[in-house]
Amino acid sequence: MNLSELQEMGGFVDSAPVKKSIKWKGADGKERKGDVFVVRQPYGAVESALMGDGKDRVQGAQLISLCIRLGEDGAEQLTYEQAYALSPAIAWAFVGAINEVNSPKA
Repeated sequence: MNLSELQEMGGFVDSAPVKKSIKWKGADGKERKGDVFVVRQPYGAVESALMGDGKDRVQGAQLISLCIRLGEDGAEQLTYEQAYALSPAIAWAFVGAINEVNSPKA
């Protein structure tokens, strides 16, 4: 394999946001749903987020801040602090969307 073949086989990340529908239960027990955009990240960015550039940072919150976009056109990005403050239910819904977009389908 050479670089050209690797490119043709999709070996490099396409950074176009992917729209995903998510569901979660609110604090009141009601099911909520909405659309978010997931921005694929290259291996190096994910590794950096998960390995903890900032030792005082939570990996999941870093990943959510890095990958999730909100708004009609996906232009709104959560800060680390906002991602850290999310309710666990919505945070897990975001992580699920990130995994769906970034994990290969068997």
